[in-house]
Amino acid sequence: MVSGLHALERLQEGSRRAVEAGFDVIELHAAHGYIFSQFYLPSKTGGIDRYGGCLENRQRFLMEVYRDVYSEVAGSAWSLAG
Repeated sequence: MVSGLHALERLQEGSRRAVEAGFDVIELHAAHGYIFSQFYLPSKTGGIDRYGGCLENRQRFLMEVYRDVYSEVAGSAWSLAG
């Protein structure tokens, strides 16, 4: 599995490149076996680091990515769809 820190950096870079390329949407897909669901499932995280164990820890990766992606695009013409 990709480490949380490495994945955070890569997703933040990707969001910046998407804005620079003129994309209108960045989707953070958190289901169906993609990377976010890998961190979310207790059977995948093992509870051995800050991304495992309790529900709050398992949600941490997605929330960190959401925050970092938003910080990359906040100065552009983007808005968040809730």
